[in-house]
Amino acid sequence: MDDISATSRVQSQGELKPDTKPFLLCELAVGAKDKLGNVIAEILWLARDYAVYRSHRGVHVHFSDCPAEEDDQRRRFTQISPELCELRYLTAQMSSGWTFGLRRPPASIYHHNMAQAVMLVMEKKNQADLGDAKKLAEKTLSMAVERVTNDNMIRYLRVCLWCWVVVTVVALCILWAPVQLHWTAWEAVRPHIVGLKSYIVGGMFGATGAMLSVATRLQEFKFKPCHQSNMNYWMAGLRIGIGAVAGIVILIFARTILGDAIGKHIANMYWEAVAAAGLIAGFTERLVPGLLQRTANQWESSAGTPVQAAQE
Repeated sequence: MDDISATSRVQSQGELKPDTKPFLLCELAVGAKDKLGNVIAEILWLARDYAVYRSHRGVHVHFSDCPAEEDDQRRRFTQISPELCELRYLTAQMSSGWTFGLRRPPASIYHHNMAQAVMLVMEKKNQADLGDAKKLAEKTLSMAVERVTNDNMIRYLRVCLWCWVVVTVVALCILWAPVQLHWTAWEAVRPHIVGLKSYIVGGMFGATGAMLSVATRLQEFKFKPCHQSNMNYWMAGLRIGIGAVAGIVILIFARTILGDAIGKHIANMYWEAVAAAGLIAGFTERLVPGLLQRTANQWESSAGTPVQAAQE
C-alpha cells in the first residue's frame, strides 16, 4: 500500500502547481536548494527513505517520500526536535564573527553529532532505543552552549581591549600634542592641558587597571546564549570608562582630602605615583558590577537555553 501511495504521488506531481510540487529524496544534491530554499552544503547521511544534510542554517533531515512513512518519522523526530532547533541556532552563532583571515572549517563536531542523533531516531523504532538519540542530543546541546559561552566571553574581552586602546591612544595624543605641535588652536589650550597632565595619566592608567580587572576575572563571566545581548558590549566599554573616571576621581580625592601625605607627590607630577593611584582606582571598578552580579546570581538560572531550562 505504501508503494502504491508513493507511485501515485510521483505520477501526479506533473499535475500539481509549481508551488505545491513535492520535493523528492532523489532531488537532494550538494549545491542544490532544499524545499526551504537553503543551499545544501553537505549530505551527512543518506538512507533509502531519509537523508540528513547540512546547510548554512544547520543540520536538516529530509523525510521519506511515502506519506505514511514520513508521518512515522516525524513522530519519532519530535523527540529530539527541541534540542535540534537550538543546536541549529548555536552552530550558526559559531559560524559568525571574525576569522582574522583564517579559513573557517566547513563543519564541526556538533553538526556530525546532530546527524548521528537524527540517524539514531530514524533507524531505531523502539521507544527504549530512542533514549540514546535523546541523550546524545542533550549532551551535544550542553557542549554547544559551553562553546558559545566561551565565544561570547572572548568577544566581551575583545571589546574591552578595543576600548582600552582607544582611551590609551587618545590620552597619549593629548599628552604629546601640546609639546610637539604649534598650531594656533593648541597654543590656546596648551596651558590648560599641561595643568591636567596628571589627570590624563591617572585616567589612562585607570582604564588600564579596569582592563586588568576584566582580564583577571575573565573566567567568571558566563555569557550563556540566553544572556547574549549587544548591551553586553556596551557594558564592556562602560567598565573601561568607569576605570578611567575612577583614576581621575582618586587623584582629585588625593589632592583635596588626603592633603600633603599623598597630594604632594601628585602636585609635583611624580608620574609613578599618579600611575599607581590610577591603576589601583581602575582595578577597583569591579566592586559595583560585582555587587550587581552577586544579586543577579540569586535570581538567574544555570540553564543556557530555554530547552535546558525546561529539562531542569
